[in-house]
Amino acid sequence: MKLFYTRPSPYARKARAAALELGLEDRVELVEVTTLTHPTNNIPELLRENPLQKVPVLIAEDRQRLFDSVVIAEYLDALAGGTLFPKDGRRWPSLKLHALAQGIMDAGVAVRLESLRPEDKRWDNWMEAHLRKVTNGLDAVDAEPDLLDGPFNVGHLALACAIEWLAFRTVYSESEEGRPRLAAWFADVRERPSLIATRPV
Repeated sequence: MKLFYTRPSPYARKARAAALELGLEDRVELVEVTTLTHPTNNIPELLRENPLQKVPVLIAEDRQRLFDSVVIAEYLDALAGGTLFPKDGRRWPSLKLHALAQGIMDAGVAVRLESLRPEDKRWDNWMEAHLRKVTNGLDAVDAEPDLLDGPFNVGHLALACAIEWLAFRTVYSESEEGRPRLAAWFADVRERPSLIATRPV
């Protein structure tokens, strides 16, 4: 299998960390895309693998191409017989947390892309609206600590990737401030080997 990724991408990181969590690192060849995956950039080698020209992309064992980090993570989980996607009563809380974390990521990326525009062309209200989504999402997680309970799952993985990416890109560095339950959980989870090995640079 081949996994196309960029190091800074929180989405690609989720797929890379999933492979490590599931013990599949020896079966997944990492292919780093070094061109900036900005919406305005044309990257022919990535377009060949994904018509949306985004990372991550997994060329699976049967040669099909899978896009989107959650699809890739679920494929790897099924392949390994893993527990990132619970089959019991934890399934829906884990997917709910994943949806919150993914929304936080998406809103953070929107802020980041807007911040790269020339200052006189930035839409401040747009950035503020997306930052509210980030803070509202984090507040919702802290207010519902049951989402953080149980064995490590895809929701936990996505949330950890979101929090570290927000700080890495200086979009929002206060994820843990005023959110004691989230802070306590993250202090422990961030030391998982899969997350240490895939930290954005």
